[in-house]
Amino acid sequence: MASSTIKDVDRALADSGLKVSDIKEVLLVGGSTRIPFIQELLKRKFGKTPRKDINPEEAIVLGAALEGWRKGVERYNNTKLAIINVSPYSIGIGVTKIIGNRLVNGYYEPIITKGSTLPISKKVTFSTDYDNQDEIKILVYRGEKLLINENTLLGEVGITEIPRRPAGNEMVEVTFSLDKNGIFNCEGKLLSTGKICLLSLKDNIFFNIT
Repeated sequence: MASSTIKDVDRALADSGLKVSDIKEVLLVGGSTRIPFIQELLKRKFGKTPRKDINPEEAIVLGAALEGWRKGVERYNNTKLAIINVSPYSIGIGVTKIIGNRLVNGYYEPIITKGSTLPISKKVTFSTDYDNQDEIKILVYRGEKLLINENTLLGEVGITEIPRRPAGNEMVEVTFSLDKNGIFNCEGKLLSTGKICLLSLKDNIFFNIT
């Protein structure tokens, strides 16, 4: 637990672009932060005693209540408080890259990058690779690694019944989107016919962004 705690802290600092010296206060969140050893680790890490005036089991609930308040008053435009949700992961696809003089499969290319402000929507266009191709399958992944097999497979977009034409003459537009609540959606559209196919998910995808 000790090593994972510090790793999570280091990752959070790196993701936010902050240094230890930038942190003014340390707020304990979650029941496990009641453990004296965890508190001591954080004290050593940041050089200051973590705050204990907020119940760690209630801290997240208080944040959720603040978000609810913001949504309730934002239509009156009488507050300067802004809470911005961001994507906790990158979402992308498998691609082929030219390595030397060879085409090599298995690389990962993010479409929605980690830390993107929500809501967000990105479109990518693909064309058929060979003559008379009547189907395109696009695998969608979540993660930050270079190779697809090091990331998490979310599902696939399968476009079928593509008119059989020379390579490159049929185009598929794929839309990746995360709404303001972190719900992921993906759909493919065959541009010549307007046919739409939704992402076939391995599981229901919801990214916790609170």
